[in-house]
Amino acid sequence: MRPIAWTIGISYALLLGCARGEKPPEAEMTANERVQADLRAIQELRARDTAASNAFDVASLETLWSDDIVMLAPGAEPVIGREANRAGLRTIAEQSQGLEVVDYNQEWRETTVVGDFAFEWGLITGAMRPKVGGKTTRYRFKVMRVLRREPDGSWKVHRTMWNDAPLGK
Repeated sequence: MRPIAWTIGISYALLLGCARGEKPPEAEMTANERVQADLRAIQELRARDTAASNAFDVASLETLWSDDIVMLAPGAEPVIGREANRAGLRTIAEQSQGLEVVDYNQEWRETTVVGDFAFEWGLITGAMRPKVGGKTTRYRFKVMRVLRREPDGSWKVHRTMWNDAPLGK
């Protein structure tokens, strides 16, 4: 009998709260306000990504991923999970020790938020050169990402794939 009384009590409290106009904080947002808040949080993820990429800060880049990230690089097998992606990124960092990032930009053309997921596509452009001087190498990629909202409300890269894009476009 206690569970029924408890259920009735909770229901009554919820009804009383609604009757008084009380709403949980998230319920106070309109759908548009929720999307705008999500887009601001996604922009924060992008800003952290750009800063970490410009600094070639591997440790910071790793914090931007969901635990079960999947990376689909051109011509390679899928890299599944945080540990596998961490190992791959650290290998790239070791191989690139003599290089410096001189330019890195993200240009997202479309972002769609659907619940706890967001889908975006765009371009990433940049350039690297040897630290001791030398020829600058430019790159440009078409990118598709799936982002996921974490329990704390932040967004992380959940799935990502890219391929080359012409440099002149």
